[in-house]
Amino acid sequence: MNTIAKRYPPGEHIFEEIEERNWTVRHLSEVMAYPYQDVHDLVFNGKHVTGYIAEQLAKAFGTSAEYWSNLQEGYDAWRGSNE
Repeated sequence: MNTIAKRYPPGEHIFEEIEERNWTVRHLSEVMAYPYQDVHDLVFNGKHVTGYIAEQLAKAFGTSAEYWSNLQEGYDAWRGSNE
């Protein structure tokens, strides 16, 4: 049986990026021009990273949108295999 290594929700990765920059969730919401509550839910409550959010995160952090989409897809695959 193949198993997928444990994955973490994208929000944990986003939180790490915020901490590295000494930002707050509010600051990230301003950089993304996205409502604070939605960014808070993304970081702390498991809100799903959509294509649009992935693009905004990529712009905010200087990464690719694919990076964020892949984190979400990997987490979803891991979670689905462990239910």
